[in-house]
Amino acid sequence: MDRRILRRATILPAAWALLELRTDHPLIKLRALRDTDALLANGTAVGLGAAITLDRWRARRCPSR
Repeated sequence: MDRRILRRATILPAAWALLELRTDHPLIKLRALRDTDALLANGTAVGLGAAITLDRWRARRCPSR
């Protein structure tokens, strides 16, 4: 079951990205990520968001911390 989840976790975002690149009016302009500064800023925002979410999740799970 883990391999199926891993496969889906790689195939679905790739298919979505191809679809977004081919549409005339995409929801997210992936071509803007060609700029390394934009890619770095967006990656940092996603990483910090994930860290904050995990920290809050962990705090709820282990209140003695």
